[in-house]
Amino acid sequence: MAGSKLGCGRVISRMKRLHMKTEWLVRLDLWGHLRALRDNCRGQDLIEYALLAGLIAASVVTMFPAIADSFTTIMSKPNSVIALAGAS
Repeated sequence: MAGSKLGCGRVISRMKRLHMKTEWLVRLDLWGHLRALRDNCRGQDLIEYALLAGLIAASVVTMFPAIADSFTTIMSKPNSVIALAGAS
């Protein structure tokens, strides 16, 4: 009886060590993916240009009220087309 308990304890101990090693490898793999994501700069220029265009549009609309009305008219047309496409 004592021998079977000892063998069972060794199996559990091995399983725990294997589980700990697996967790460690998963963490290392995740860390590697996060580093690669941090170093990846693809698409950064496009985002910067979109933010700059939005900033310019917002500043022009707030500075010139006459442009704000035409801007609203221009943007309402694509909005209605998108709404119609979504309804069908």
